[in-house]
Amino acid sequence: MSHPAAPTGLRCVCIAGAGSLGASLGLALRALPGEPGQGRPRVVGWDRDPAARDAALALGAFDATTAWPHEEVAQADLLVAAVQGEQAVVDVARRYGPHLPEGGLFLDLSRVHAGLEAAAQAAIPPGRTYVPASRWGARLEAPHAAAFRGATLLLGAAAPRLEPLWAALGATTRRVAPADMDVLYAAHIQLPLLQRAAWVTTLAELGEVFGALWGLGGPELPPALLQAVGPAEAAELDANREALMSALGRLASVTEDMKTWLEQAHTARLRAFVDEARAQVTDLAADTAGEGA
Repeated sequence: MSHPAAPTGLRCVCIAGAGSLGASLGLALRALPGEPGQGRPRVVGWDRDPAARDAALALGAFDATTAWPHEEVAQADLLVAAVQGEQAVVDVARRYGPHLPEGGLFLDLSRVHAGLEAAAQAAIPPGRTYVPASRWGARLEAPHAAAFRGATLLLGAAAPRLEPLWAALGATTRRVAPADMDVLYAAHIQLPLLQRAAWVTTLAELGEVFGALWGLGGPELPPALLQAVGPAEAAELDANREALMSALGRLASVTEDMKTWLEQAHTARLRAFVDEARAQVTDLAADTAGEGA
């Protein structure tokens, strides 16, 4: 059964993955005005975990769920991989990519893309486009329809047909090379995660003082942010190893410089370093505002 075109340009969107990301995308799409296929795309979702699939459906994330999505994908304009782990993305591409119609898009919303582009593109037939992407910001803890409103979507390939979709969801897009996406993720998300772990370890070595001050947290770093590294984060650390090693190397170099300045009592240099960092934050904010204008 075919579906009439919607104003977003998409008639049917199939989402593999019913977790927080996939369900949030489904909720956002279903919140658009109009009926399925007439004002907004029809949204079909599935998940390897039946409980996750049923929970997302009960939440209203999908118009329908299925355990056999091949026929739905064959009618879709967009296939979305909202799954965790490199192998899971490649599995989606291999299982369902061949059913995507000519001109269809395969959007990969996984967090890390190291090594994925060639494998995913090879799994889908010619005439279909693989688009690595990332919703830039904090990890979603729970599905919600406004997850993309005001957000930035980093796209690793040209995809003009996706622009009306993200505009309708209140998001903006920026084109970033997949390798640069990995570097950004390593430096902006993964490196601070490891730094928080190092901070906790340092406090723990203070013994009783650590215990007494734990409830106070730290400057702009409350204990609530010190989440454990779960299986998903561990897999991402491993997948993005090369970019993360580069970020850690740069951090180690800067840290060694600061140790040298302290040893040599160059406090003026330390103050200048902090002032330079503040200026860079201001410059980056101004650059970002200018690009968004």
